[in-house]
Amino acid sequence: MTAPDEQMLRQAADRGDISAITELAHLLLLLEQAGDQETDEEQAAVAESYEWALQAAEAGNLDAMYLTGMLLIGEGDMEQAQTWIRQD
Repeated sequence: MTAPDEQMLRQAADRGDISAITELAHLLLLLEQAGDQETDEEQAAVAESYEWALQAAEAGNLDAMYLTGMLLIGEGDMEQAQTWIRQD
């Protein structure tokens, strides 16, 4: 995905488009995973991905619920992760 694609997703997400919010959360996570080492930028990308995913999950998007749960597992919060994954 190119920078203009990311910008379009961000604009749609800012307007509240739940599908765009979910796609942006996935994109940020994929961009983070492309690096070999954890940098501050990558940690920030994961945090932003979580915030977008949580917003879409709270709006009822099933993909975002699963992504939110998986991100919480990555942070070691199994209890909250199970809450979101079970809703999926």
